[in-house]
Amino acid sequence: MESGNQRVTCIKCKVLPSDIKIRQANFCKSCFQLNFITKFKSNLARSAAPQTEKRPNLLVAFSGGNSSRALLQLCSDFQTPGSGTKLQQKYNEMLILHLDESAIFEDQDAEKSIMEIIEKYPFKCITKKLEDVFSSSRYSKFVSKTTNSKGLFFSHSLEKETNESPKDLLVKLFEGIKSTTSKEYMLECIKHHLLLEAARENGCEVIAVGNSATRIAVKSILMTSEGRGFSLPFDVGAESTLEEDVYIVRPLRSSLSKEIVYYNNLLGLESVTIPTFSTKANANSKIMSLGYLTENFISGLDLEYSATVPTVTSTVGKLKVNANATTNKKCLICLAPIGDNASTWRKNVTIDSLDNTLKELKDDSSKIDENIKDENLVNVENSLCYSCLSLASDTENDTILPGFVQI
Repeated sequence: MESGNQRVTCIKCKVLPSDIKIRQANFCKSCFQLNFITKFKSNLARSAAPQTEKRPNLLVAFSGGNSSRALLQLCSDFQTPGSGTKLQQKYNEMLILHLDESAIFEDQDAEKSIMEIIEKYPFKCITKKLEDVFSSSRYSKFVSKTTNSKGLFFSHSLEKETNESPKDLLVKLFEGIKSTTSKEYMLECIKHHLLLEAARENGCEVIAVGNSATRIAVKSILMTSEGRGFSLPFDVGAESTLEEDVYIVRPLRSSLSKEIVYYNNLLGLESVTIPTFSTKANANSKIMSLGYLTENFISGLDLEYSATVPTVTSTVGKLKVNANATTNKKCLICLAPIGDNASTWRKNVTIDSLDNTLKELKDDSSKIDENIKDENLVNVENSLCYSCLSLASDTENDTILPGFVQI
């Protein structure tokens, strides 16, 4: 790399010419790779794990994207016997988990490419489908969402309503969610549940996910705007210890997405582009998600001010878990601790449309009274966190929810 007529050398070896600039530091290819791997190894080595009598098992979440592609290669290098590193002694066994999203995005070519990548590694692969959250073999009862002027309720669905296939129920779930932002939020909740479920079913105490520093910065801003500040340390911290038996670690949290892409290119690691609800939408429409807009905002700001992502990630890294977080009741949908008076606070800051208010006032009061007395209905306003209250409010009535939502 040259600046004008001046040759820029690597900041580390001070001999070879620079090939990449990261946070105002110039690296040659060899030194960049060493620095990148060292950061990953240090993060993984320092990460916590549940107390067990044996070394914990590691479950690596692989979606096919750039971050999870680098994560899979790095974990494989340090877990494979004979790799010449002591880090392989940290975990007893490594497994790979892939969540098949083809039911909602209908991209069979992407799924085929992902499986071809996984087959290159000598580890057991577990595949779960998103529609598994509607499996009748796993869940005997499902609940549907109901609202009226008396509040937000979940009710047990009748058996005849659940005779549809799990895939059909999954598609109908997302069709019943109005905004793209809420669709993406529900998808994250489903993935989180399936991750934990797969880990427990296969005896894995640690889950590694490929959240980069860039992704953590985006999630921090996004989740704060969605009202998830109370549980933010669990969502973006070095490791999530919310579940006592399964920890989620983020060993790529010190690396920018730019670094990850460069590392993959150096090693010739192919990745797969997975569609999202935002990419399926028209870029000029009003249905772009809050997550998509936040990502564009952070990426654009970081191009102008390279300290943006490091500043955000270092700031949220200092957040401590609220003393009441581990004892507070958990949300029925996302499983995160519920902040005190979340439903009351949301009512105080939410402005509904006049049309909706008038419609509720015109509801048949006798039917409302009859429904309230129905033992099948359970008021869940105090059993959901702020974000999931917003999600439920953005969901059509009578929409059947995933099986892990139980009342």
